[in-house]
Amino acid sequence: MTTEELKHIAAILAEIQKKGSGFKTPDAYFDEIENIVTSKLFVATLPKDSGHETPDDYFKEVESSVLSKLKNEQNSSQDQTIPAGYFDNLEDKVFARLAQEKKPKVFSLKKYWIPAAVAASLLLFVTIYNSFAKKQTLQLTEVEAWIEEGNLELNSYEIAKLYTDEIENININTTLDAYDLEDYLNDEISEESFYN
Repeated sequence: MTTEELKHIAAILAEIQKKGSGFKTPDAYFDEIENIVTSKLFVATLPKDSGHETPDDYFKEVESSVLSKLKNEQNSSQDQTIPAGYFDNLEDKVFARLAQEKKPKVFSLKKYWIPAAVAASLLLFVTIYNSFAKKQTLQLTEVEAWIEEGNLELNSYEIAKLYTDEIENININTTLDAYDLEDYLNDEISEESFYN
């Protein structure tokens, strides 16, 4: 649409177009508008009456009242003086007070040394005995580890000689039913051992 056509259809709109839009947004307006609106909403929700009131002329008088209190404290601290001759007899007073204090009670172990020695020796004996008693029993895992490390050099024939009586009593002719074998395998062997 041309300007002439616009003047003919809407004269006021054509005048506005010549002058510009008439509206201009400030720089960074849309970056800051959210903070401005939320702060105004927050202020609007605050109570109108705070409940606290300052006395009349408080801020005019506060400085002078603080300064007067500081001067009073300074004057009271300057009034403290050391009496004449204080340091002349100070040492005598300190030693006199130390002499008056009770000495701590000392507990003598001279009459208890025999029972204490007996108790210590019994404790030592029990500790040594328990450590030797624990070391004399072998665990099955220790024996298995000793054999697996190759410290026992026996072959299958030597082991068979050691267990000849047990081997002779084995009944090899025992027949197993397939169901009995399956029950035994289910009870004794886990599925994980098949996969590992």
